[in-house]
Amino acid sequence: MVDEALFKETNTVHSLAVYEWERKIDFLAATRLCDQLFKILGSQPDFLTLVGQEKYKSYRYRNYIKKRSSLIDGWEGIGFCWWRRKGILSEDSIQVSFDVGRFAKFYVHIDECAVPDVMGVYKKVLDLLVAELAPIYGIGYRVPFYWGPSSFAIGQGYSRFATVDRTFYGSPKEIQPRNYEFGRVFRRLPGQRQLETKLRDVFEINLLSAGHLSQKVGNGTLAEWIERDKIGDLVRLSDVTWLWSVPPERIEAVRPVILGAGLMVITS
Repeated sequence: MVDEALFKETNTVHSLAVYEWERKIDFLAATRLCDQLFKILGSQPDFLTLVGQEKYKSYRYRNYIKKRSSLIDGWEGIGFCWWRRKGILSEDSIQVSFDVGRFAKFYVHIDECAVPDVMGVYKKVLDLLVAELAPIYGIGYRVPFYWGPSSFAIGQGYSRFATVDRTFYGSPKEIQPRNYEFGRVFRRLPGQRQLETKLRDVFEINLLSAGHLSQKVGNGTLAEWIERDKIGDLVRLSDVTWLWSVPPERIEAVRPVILGAGLMVITS
């Protein structure tokens, strides 16, 4: 049962979004990866939506399971949600989306109250993505529910209010232009986004690859600059993926350097 009292608009949501990966993943492989993810999360979703180029279908998860073997062809993406308020699809305690088509992306958003050990679960999800996707570029961030974490992942706005007097909603004003600009980048086809060598922005978690780390910053490379100036921690996770973690309090100071070096797909 959903304990609705736990889920407030001000709850922190822990998010991971991957925009480029090395592994060849078709729709069937995407659904199998999601099955592994459900085991980590400790529960199955309530609802899902299948997405194709010109169509979509939605199912209660228990109904989808009965017919899933016949629902493989013609789909490019699948999204799962766990109810935050029972029966209300726009309010999710956990949300997962995987698109292997024109707008390739994977994201997962986990409310801090949705699982017993959210940081432990988050780490296991990251490990799974590194092993199964080999991320080339991705981000991790923690924001309040009223920001709209899933909308933020694809560069869209959100108008959820956090307070009864309707004074608090969406992302902060200084963040919104960056978010909308990335939205235009996201809607380009894979390969046109330039995310295999550039960053969306600087986040608490940045999943990078050699294409990013070899880019020029000052008199050296991005990797050399991170190590030399001790800009967070840079750790190799696999043959493809590095994790650059930046303390949240340092992000705004780091951004101008990355932006000035031309390593962002946004301009401000």
